[in-house]
Amino acid sequence: MEKFAATTEIKGWAPDGNGVYWLLVDDMPLCVFATDDGHVVLSADVGDPPPGGVETRECFYRTLLEAMHLGRGSAGASFSIDGSSGTVCLHRTEALSALDFEAFKSMMGHFVDTLAEWRKIAADFRPVAEKRALEESARRQGARDMAANGFMQV
Repeated sequence: MEKFAATTEIKGWAPDGNGVYWLLVDDMPLCVFATDDGHVVLSADVGDPPPGGVETRECFYRTLLEAMHLGRGSAGASFSIDGSSGTVCLHRTEALSALDFEAFKSMMGHFVDTLAEWRKIAADFRPVAEKRALEESARRQGARDMAANGFMQV
């Protein structure tokens, strides 16, 4: 990782007390760490799921799952959900023994590109979902108003 740091303009290549490297790449925070069993892990937050009803979230999660099918839309990375915050995360794990400098560099590049793409996709889901949620809320409020006035919507 030190060799990679020396060849990039990325600042902050210093591990914390747990051996985790926290980086800011193109204004996107990500972490890199080695596991005890000889793997390197890249991990970053994609963003929060879109607001709205079950239908909107189902569409969002289906989009994520379709992207992971055979790694076609995720560059070999996987999505997960942080159970405590609900944030969607992107992560990739590779055996250190399978990585030389060029392979690590390539993996980092693909990961950062994939992260940027999915952060945009997640952000683009939000306005659509918010609009749908507002429309649904207005529709429900209209139905409640009609019911309060003695009318029934059929």
